[in-house]
Amino acid sequence: MGAKSSLWELNQKSISSIFGIDFKDDAFSIEDVAKKDFLLKLGLKQGIIYNYDSVLTADIEDLDICLNNMIEGRFFNEKREIRIFNGEDGIKGSIFDEKDEHTEGEYILYNRNNDKHYAARLKVKQYIDYDDEDNQAYIYYTKPCKLIYGGENR
Repeated sequence: MGAKSSLWELNQKSISSIFGIDFKDDAFSIEDVAKKDFLLKLGLKQGIIYNYDSVLTADIEDLDICLNNMIEGRFFNEKREIRIFNGEDGIKGSIFDEKDEHTEGEYILYNRNNDKHYAARLKVKQYIDYDDEDNQAYIYYTKPCKLIYGGENR
């Protein structure tokens, strides 16, 4: 099985390995990764941010990313995701890199701001692994893939 090899701790080595980005002088920090320009450089397109006072869903360039207010942020494209969250030991993160068998689905999103241009649906992929004892399939990770805005064709 080994499907979980697609989930990595967010650190300098994993960013370099997965995205091919090298850091000069060990200058890696999760705070730097959470900047819009860097997320876009990695090819990530959209995000969902769970703040203490709001939930934001938008293209990365339209997001207000504030680590002091963020509980969890998920920044993604069709194949990869960076998840940043406030853990017990401070800000941490993970990278998901698609390699495994999956299914696809969509969730309907609530228009929280009464906005005409809002993310109406969220396309997700659910990744499958198999239990070692009886080879029973289970979903080990659900990754957001694409925000679908109101009025867009399916």
